[in-house]
Amino acid sequence: MKNHLLLCLALAVLQSSAQAQIKKWTGAANDSQWLNTLNWEGQTLPSATDSVVLDHSFVQGAYKVVLPTALVAIKALTIDSGPNGSIELELPSTSSLAPALQLAGSIQLLANSQLTNRSAANGASAIQTGDSVYVYSGARYVHRSTSPHAAFLNSFSKSDSCVNGILCFDVPGTASYTLSLSNRVLGKLVLQSKAAAAARTYVATGVNPVQLKGGLEIDSNTTLSYNATSTVHVFGDFILNGTLNMGPGANAIFLKLYKSWTGTGQVVESGAGTPVIEWNGTSLQDYQFKGQIKDQISLQSNNAIGISLKQPLTVNYGIRLLKGVVYSAADAPFILDSNATVLADTSVNAAYIDGVVVRKAMKGNQTYLFPIGKDKYQRWIRVKGIAGDVQLVYRKIAASSVTASIDSSLKRVSGVEYWTLTANGSGYLQTELSFNSVNSGGVTNLNALQVAYTPGWMWFNGGNEGTTGSAGASGSVWSDTLPFVSSTPLHLTLASAIKQENPLPIQFLRLYSKPLTENTLIGFTVSSTEAIQSFEVEWIDVDGQAHFNEEISIVPNKYTYESSIKNFEESIGFRVKVKKSGVALYSSIHRFPSWYRTLDWELKLIQAGRSAPKLYCYSSLTQKAQLIIYSSVGTTIHTQRVDIRKGANVFELPIYALTSGWYTVSVVTANGERKVVKGVVN
Repeated sequence: MKNHLLLCLALAVLQSSAQAQIKKWTGAANDSQWLNTLNWEGQTLPSATDSVVLDHSFVQGAYKVVLPTALVAIKALTIDSGPNGSIELELPSTSSLAPALQLAGSIQLLANSQLTNRSAANGASAIQTGDSVYVYSGARYVHRSTSPHAAFLNSFSKSDSCVNGILCFDVPGTASYTLSLSNRVLGKLVLQSKAAAAARTYVATGVNPVQLKGGLEIDSNTTLSYNATSTVHVFGDFILNGTLNMGPGANAIFLKLYKSWTGTGQVVESGAGTPVIEWNGTSLQDYQFKGQIKDQISLQSNNAIGISLKQPLTVNYGIRLLKGVVYSAADAPFILDSNATVLADTSVNAAYIDGVVVRKAMKGNQTYLFPIGKDKYQRWIRVKGIAGDVQLVYRKIAASSVTASIDSSLKRVSGVEYWTLTANGSGYLQTELSFNSVNSGGVTNLNALQVAYTPGWMWFNGGNEGTTGSAGASGSVWSDTLPFVSSTPLHLTLASAIKQENPLPIQFLRLYSKPLTENTLIGFTVSSTEAIQSFEVEWIDVDGQAHFNEEISIVPNKYTYESSIKNFEESIGFRVKVKKSGVALYSSIHRFPSWYRTLDWELKLIQAGRSAPKLYCYSSLTQKAQLIIYSSVGTTIHTQRVDIRKGANVFELPIYALTSGWYTVSVVTANGERKVVKGVVN
């Protein structure tokens, strides 16, 4: 009797378990109502032990399911729209319970699926889960309710698969609504005012950082007023068609953008703080914003790859160029308003503007910096004396391309660069042109260095009122007062008053190499050899040190030179030294491709007892390298520099008591070649 009773109980449990699994929507009643049993598989309502699935198993095309005003308790929820049409589950505005939808497990919203919360609940979240909420890419949770949301957001998954899931706030009414954003990691945040049918303001505060992995979108007629001291990371696109108030009170946020910025809205600050917007991506960021950046909002470029302007960028308050190039154009200029400040380190080439720069409403008694450049080099210029607007462009091309005619007081003009200035104003003009050694063609005599200018038909002497820096390095030269005609382009360049000095036309057009049997063929092409005494070829070792190899004599009217140099086992490339009047000018370093020096080697890692392990290595070349040993699970155990000599090598590694097993050894040679092999300790 007892065994029979146990068997009956077991069968009952199995039957209950089989019934309490997945419950699917059939939509047979065709009325969208959750409480209609005809709409469910088996014609019974989901229970607290059921996992509900809304998909297209029974219904093709888009559909909507509306929850009741009574409490619904289930185990889990999955909305899987797939490609056959969107599926939406709605908690209606007639529901005021908290909770109204209660789950013991998770919520999963797959692509093209939507969960909409219109609840009228007060004081607590209308949706409660016992597990995570997964809003996957292409899916969205829409909060169209004045009910609280903080507790529900605590359940949102931070998984990488939810990066592009959408969290949309479209709250009805006109009173401001506070968002719980501090210390959140969310997908894409979308703020709307459709349900309000009027202007809608969202408020956020906090000191902890916010990460918006999928981006931030603020619709038209919508304002986000962010009174906080936190950093907001927008890893996806920033779409601003409404208003972002970055500092409505005493605080201000630091907004970091990692992708593109688009929209037609505005960025403002109405408080006492000084907010900052920083471009901080790892790939080229597009600026396509057609709106306005107002008030005391600072901008920062901190992207080594750069920022590409597709629309004009107007800086009203200030900008700091930390890293990377800002690419502008005639139809998308970089504009500095009358009182805007620009901070840039003129001694480095890490950050500048490549393209058209406009400074509005310059004051004649002030000096203005234009940190412009091209091709990885900043070639800044300062301008003073003009009252009005000034546009500047730097061009890395020979000054003779404007005109080959030169005033008799000048002996040569730069063969590599010139600036074009267009002023719309009055006053006088003085300019300070920068030079940078080889990148300016070579400056050897500061007293003979001149500023040259032309309206287009002849290069005239603009004088030398003073210089900074030193010959063969970097510095600048101030012009005398120059004539200019409003709205007419004036070209500026470096020039020399002495033929034997400042070989400004010298430019290395090409550096190349080719391996031979015993030697290496090296070659280079220059734009001119005027006033140059000779070239010296130097080979560069693995530590970056230069060593004299040979001197090459100048041949009249010859611009390409080749030589066969000895294969030094530790050389990684070469450079060319220009000898001129006791001043040394250098080309860039040409690095030999790694296949010139292929490292063929074998190794074996052995340890006996508790002694230090030894690495046996046979190499076909002498090389310097970095050696790293990893455990079988990828943990770094040891790192050291080694000198690998041609032939057999034995390295005693200062680590002890390695356990038996496989170890990975990574060797990175001085020329960047990487070898990875496995060794075993017995």
